[in-house]
Parts: sequence; structure tokens; C-alpha cells
Amino acid sequence: MVETKRRQFIKILQIAIIVISIGMLYLTFGIYLNSAVNEKFEVASQTDIERVYLFSKIFMVYLVFVIIVLTISIFQKSKK
Repeated sequence: MVETKRRQFIKILQIAIIVISIGMLYLTFGIYLNSAVNEKFEVASQTDIERVYLFSKIFMVYLVFVIIVLTISIFQKSKK
């Protein structure tokens, strides 16, 4: 009984992390697009824009990795 409640809690936590990661991915993609606009209108320096591009890409790859790993783990646990 305690084991099933624990598994349910972990599954709910994983789903919450996936939803939060999707939201963060959306925000990061918005920042990435905004930096492209800043580059077009030359609002920020080129080095700042390059840093934003780099960090946005790294963070987006990380978030996609987290989403994929958690989604796979949820489906594998539900098959058992």
C-alpha cells in the first residue's frame, strides 16, 4: 500500500517536472528569438547576443533531454 502511494507520488512528481520543463523550454525559446530581434536591430552587443544564443541552445538541449528521459521512465514504469 505504501509502495503504491510512493510510486504514484513519484509519477506525479515526474509529470510536474515535465510540465515545468516544457514551460521553461517555451520561455527559453522566446529568449532565443528575442536575441535574434536584438541582433537585427543592433540593440545589444554582438558578444552578448552570442552568449545568449549559446546558453539558450545549451539550456534547450538540456530541457529536451530531461523531458525525454522522464517521459521514457514514466512509460517504462507503467508497462511493469
